[in-house]
Parts: sequence; structure tokens; C-alpha cells
Amino acid sequence: MSWDALGALGEIVGAIAVVLTLGYLALQMRNANKAAMSEGTYSGTKLAATWRTSIMGNPELAAIAVKANEGVELTKEERFQYHALSDDLIFACAVAYGGSAISGSFHETHGATEYFLSVVRENHGLRKEWERLRPIVLLISADFVKVVDDRMEAGLESLA
Repeated sequence: MSWDALGALGEIVGAIAVVLTLGYLALQMRNANKAAMSEGTYSGTKLAATWRTSIMGNPELAAIAVKANEGVELTKEERFQYHALSDDLIFACAVAYGGSAISGSFHETHGATEYFLSVVRENHGLRKEWERLRPIVLLISADFVKVVDDRMEAGLESLA
């Protein structure tokens, strides 16, 4: 075999190695992207879960949530606390939904929506909070708003 033939064979092997390396790197980037999306979704869902934890761990917040659920007028301070708590829940669920949608996970988007709706079903005061924040949430995840609105129309009319 001549040096020219060995050189040509080396170029072919090198080109194959480059293609395989690029394929491997593309696969690794895809996996890293999915992991980052899942972590973002997990973080959002974990933050959303703090809504119940915050209320259960703080009798004052629990009393405020009960008052809001019963339609009792809140003081300025109570309203501020309830808005802050509600904001965290709603934005966290919207972000979790958006991260799941980007990663293409139906189960995670469905989970973020169902978690949010389950909390709204149990806490009637959150329906007003949803209406208050809906325009802002539209900017974060219009799809989340559409899914929540559709589900509320289908089964949560009594909460209006």
C-alpha cells in the first residue's frame, strides 16, 4: 500500500471520527437540555408545593387563606400576604408548565396544570387571584392560561 493510499485512508477515518464525535456531542447536548428543563420544571413544581406547606406551617397564613376562601374582607396586610403567597403559586405553576412544554413532556405539563387546579378547587379565594394575575401569566405562558381557563370553564364554574 502506498503512502498516498494510507493518507487517503487516514482522511476517511478522520472524517468518520469527526462525524461520530459531532453526533455524540449533539446527543449529549440534547440530554443536557432535557435535564435542565426537567430541573426547571421540578424547581417550579417544588416552589408551587410550598403554597400548602407555607399555609400548614404558619397559622397566621392559614387564617388568612380561610378568610379569603370564605369571602371575608382582608386587611391591607393580610391582602398583601395573600397576594404574595398566591403570586408564588401561580407563577411557579406557569413556569413549571412552560418548562415542561419546552421539553415536550405531556405528563409534566399535565401535572403542573392539575396541581394548580387542585389547589384552586380547594381554595376558592385563588380564583380571584387567578383573575388578577391572568394578564401577567399570559406573558409567561399563554398555553398554561388557555389550558387552565378551558379546565375552569369545564369544571370549576361554581368557584366563580
